[in-house]
Amino acid sequence: MAMDGVTFSTSDFLDTDEDIEIGTSSVLEDSDDTVETTEAAPVEKTSDDSAPVAALPADDEDTDELADTLTLSAPAIMGAVVARTVISGGEVPVVRAEIGTSLRMLVQGLLPAEESSTPDKAVADADSWADYALALIPSDDLFPNQWHLQNTGQSGGDAGVDLNVTSVWDDYTGAGVTVGIWDDGVQYTHHDLDDNYDTNLHIVVGGVTHDPLPQSFQSAHGTAVAGVIAAENNGEGTVGVAYDATIAGVDMFFDNSLDFEASFYELDNFDVTNHSWGWVTPFADSIYDTNSTGGVDWQEFFGGFFESVETGRGGLGTINLVANGNDRTIGRDGNDSNFNSIPQTIAVGATSHDGYVSYYSTPGANLLISSPSNGAEGAGIWTTDRTGFWGYDRGGDYTSTFGGTSSATPAAAGVVALMLEANPELGWRDVQDILALSARHTGSAMGSGPEADELYTWEFNGATNWNGGGMHFSNDYGFGLIDALAAVRLAETWVDQKTSSNWEDPVVASGNFNLVIPDNNATGISFTFDTTDDFDIEHVGLTLGFSGGYTGDYNITLISPDGTESVLAITGNQGSAATTNWFFMSNAFRGETSAGTWTVEISDETAGDTGTLTYGELQFFGETADADDLYVYTNEFSDFAGVGNHLLTLNDTNGGIDTLNAAAVTAASIITLGGTATIDGQLISSVTGIENVFGGDGDDTLTGDDAANILAGGRGNDLLSGGRGDDILRDGEGQDILKGQAGNDIYELCIDDSKDNIRSYVDGADRIRFVEGDLEFSDLIFTDIQLGKVRIDYADDFVIVVNSNLGLTSADFDISDFLFA
Repeated sequence: MAMDGVTFSTSDFLDTDEDIEIGTSSVLEDSDDTVETTEAAPVEKTSDDSAPVAALPADDEDTDELADTLTLSAPAIMGAVVARTVISGGEVPVVRAEIGTSLRMLVQGLLPAEESSTPDKAVADADSWADYALALIPSDDLFPNQWHLQNTGQSGGDAGVDLNVTSVWDDYTGAGVTVGIWDDGVQYTHHDLDDNYDTNLHIVVGGVTHDPLPQSFQSAHGTAVAGVIAAENNGEGTVGVAYDATIAGVDMFFDNSLDFEASFYELDNFDVTNHSWGWVTPFADSIYDTNSTGGVDWQEFFGGFFESVETGRGGLGTINLVANGNDRTIGRDGNDSNFNSIPQTIAVGATSHDGYVSYYSTPGANLLISSPSNGAEGAGIWTTDRTGFWGYDRGGDYTSTFGGTSSATPAAAGVVALMLEANPELGWRDVQDILALSARHTGSAMGSGPEADELYTWEFNGATNWNGGGMHFSNDYGFGLIDALAAVRLAETWVDQKTSSNWEDPVVASGNFNLVIPDNNATGISFTFDTTDDFDIEHVGLTLGFSGGYTGDYNITLISPDGTESVLAITGNQGSAATTNWFFMSNAFRGETSAGTWTVEISDETAGDTGTLTYGELQFFGETADADDLYVYTNEFSDFAGVGNHLLTLNDTNGGIDTLNAAAVTAASIITLGGTATIDGQLISSVTGIENVFGGDGDDTLTGDDAANILAGGRGNDLLSGGRGDDILRDGEGQDILKGQAGNDIYELCIDDSKDNIRSYVDGADRIRFVEGDLEFSDLIFTDIQLGKVRIDYADDFVIVVNSNLGLTSADFDISDFLFA
């Protein structure tokens, strides 16, 4: 049915008919390798509009690895430098990117390498080298305008304020991930959408298959949303964030035969769903409403979302992203809509091209992350448009004026699609964890106070697992600006699996009250909840009941035992007579533990009426705390090291199997368990009690201790050295050296054409596991290079296995030495 009371979350930059209510909107490990350079032919620009690359002087003292001549390539890769590196007798063209961008090697036509006299340090045992495919920037003619994908300052904003997604496309494009778009229909015949659209995914409700081709002259919004997610990388027009994802639409606005509430029970048919719309009236959509207020069966409506995280993706849960709205200027808060504030949805805010919150983006403690969208003149989002007269750009097939949280949300949905391609086993709660942990600070400085259109001050919460301390949070941004590369790197290495089956949501305290809230009084009232529950927090819910007065008049703050203050509501004159019960939710406490005293403060600073608090209920969402701890480090470690509770030591003292995950760090990490570490260029003076380590995109050096360790270098040319324990050493993209040392070790290899080396291999004690590919022992080809050195070919890859002290030969290997996926 056509719906009243719902609004698109598109900003008012859009030219639209007045009949639509627009919502208020990682060369090598050997340090002795010599480096020479020769002049490299420039790479031809992909577009006349590409931003020029600043020339780097040949005698630039900041580039001491490069010799006399250096030629910059024009940006098929923005800011790339092409040099030639001599490594063990062969030349390697190396692509170097500007500081802060991802480093990529392109190995082409390398001459046969000479065997190194220092085998422990050389990777050049191979007699051939892999070609590292260097992903080009899309050639689609409008891509240079899509600042949200790659911000070079082309729209007048700040370079780098974007999704940080282009490096992700080297590996992931959203292929195999389905995204459902609940909107006003999708013109799936559009030439930049049709190859990514699957009509077989059209929902069936009441035995009827619902086709979302636009039925109204007003229906252009969903087509624009679809382009932000999955416009094709086809050499024309725009590009979507997940340009190989599979999409399908639902026309929830103008399909009069569609049972609105029933359509949400089809959410679980998709991996990801996007909702760039919201409810017009504050406090209209309550999870507690059993009376179909406003003509909506709210129990059915919310029931679809609750079911989707339980049954979607085979029980892993559908990821539902919702626009937090465009009503900042009129005082709304994301917590005045339960659609935005239930844990089963991810609320997304918007930032403009300068990194500051967009002037319209609705704030709230319910926000998880923010995403780039419009917010300044000339900063509109380029995307697909409904063709013909009824598009935003009438007579065209693309628009440059899309925006609002309507655009921010599908951009985030595209990032989630990339995450799920990287790791299809992520639970819906894992996705939320990763997005929060990988989001980066943006806007005003930490603790400096609001700037521009901000309303809130950035603060750190009381967690201890993010970059040595607490996570940054603001009601303007959630945990910050979404970072696709960091999120995907964490997704690749994620070993937890948080789903509905291991989710806990206890109500830990509740009570009836009869507390009058003084009218027009900033002091108001306060009360406390005490709990001894030891709970790892993801969300905190607070249900409050009122009589008399207006719920929209209240300032409501929740304070945790760690002292984190979260504003759940602000006086906004958004009215609604007092609600019997209303559910407020905060993400600000994520990573904290629950035990202690929680304080609620309520005040009414609007004159004219007096209300009474009648009920209060405190609810935690997450899981019971255990001793298996995860410590995440990102490219922000050096920014906040030593600030607040961010420690320069990592000493886990509560037992368990603990993990240090630095997968989101692009610089080389040096981590010695039981010793020190350098992460993001910052020294950590002590690392104890940690069992497992994941490296990032740099050329990492990871060293284990006496315990059983898992060491995974990730990308880059890594050196992994186990200790005395029974270790697992995991290769990644790049030419890695794996040294198990003592213990019964397992070397895990993938098929990545990277030609790794295994050192200190002990026959009968160590084993090799192939973690991907349908391989059998008969598929392996063994070649003796010399006594103590054996080459094993598998698929299109090979590994050199070395242990000269024991005289290893190919005859020493049998099926018992291998494990297969």
